[in-house]
Formats: sequence, structure tokens, C-alpha cells
Amino acid sequence: GNTIIIVSHNSDLAYEYGDRIIILDSGRIIYDGDYNSAFNNFDLLSIAKIDVPFVIKMKNKFNINEECRTIKELASLIRGDTL
Repeated sequence: GNTIIIVSHNSDLAYEYGDRIIILDSGRIIYDGDYNSAFNNFDLLSIAKIDVPFVIKMKNKFNINEECRTIKELASLIRGDTL
């Protein structure tokens, strides 16, 4: 398979496309793991000064437990559709 490395401060982009997330703080790695654990760890995000991705904010607001990573998937779940 292919590996693509994206360096970004955009948490929405990283949440939608990243499978493995590495978070740095002052040049040192403070997290290296899967995207779901990273972006649902609000203490980690706060320490790293990373915004909670929009999709996660809305999943929490609407009490959605199903897995979704895009706004399109989120909208489907809010409407009551299945993915």
C-alpha cells in the first residue's frame, strides 16, 4: 500500500483523512496512535491546543454514537439514515 503524510493544524482535515495521528508539542511527540482515540481525548486536544473536529462536536451535540468522519455522513445520521 501507499502512505501519504500530511502535516496540518486543521483538525477537521486530520480527523476525516488520518488513520494514524501523531501530535507534537514543542517538537516532541505527545501522541502517536489512531485518529478516533486522539480526537476523542479532549484533555490531549486541550494540552496540544487543537480544536475538537466539527464532526465530533456535532456527534456529541446530537448524541450520535455511530462512526462517521465526514459532514455528509454526519448529516445522514442526523436525518436518521444509516451509513
